[in-house]
Amino acid sequence: MRAVRLVAVAVVAMLATAGAAHAADPALVGLESADAYVSPRALGPASKAAEAELAAAAAELAEQRQPAKLAIVLGPTGAPGMQAYARRLRRALGYDGTLVVTAPGRGVVAEGPLPRATVAGRLRRTRANAVTNPTERVILAARTAVPPPADEDDNGVQVVIAMLGLAVIGGGWAVAWGTVSYTNLTLPTNTVTWMSRCSRYQK
Repeated sequence: MRAVRLVAVAVVAMLATAGAAHAADPALVGLESADAYVSPRALGPASKAAEAELAAAAAELAEQRQPAKLAIVLGPTGAPGMQAYARRLRRALGYDGTLVVTAPGRGVVAEGPLPRATVAGRLRRTRANAVTNPTERVILAARTAVPPPADEDDNGVQVVIAMLGLAVIGGGWAVAWGTVSYTNLTLPTNTVTWMSRCSRYQK
């Protein structure tokens, strides 16, 4: 009986901790029902306009079948850094798309289906972290970090298959043409026989 009570206490404590963490991060609450969130503490009076810009960018990506959630937060609440924070936030949301987050005075990070090294390389090439405006920084990073739509990947595979098919067909035609050419160059049997007889007479 005592063991059951201990387990119950542990479960209650775990749920309480999860609930406290949920309440402590307004970004988690905001992104549960929307694709954009801007902390009023991060941008002050400009937060509403910035959130509208992020929402429009997220909607544009969604139309292209590239789902993303975009956020500007005050800082990495409950995490040692922005990357760890984004990873934890995406996991807490149960989100399969790309999550892009930044904070004033901090770099922009993204967590999504693409490998982290791939995303980091893309962000370096586009110099997203050199953009001083946090709203523009998040939008640029989002367009950089989201993977292409699934149908584009399928089209790429189909192109490769088509090219391989053409190569096989081309090889078949080459073999067939070589056979035809060889057949056309083969002398008739009676001509070969006549040449053999001439060779014997010359001896």
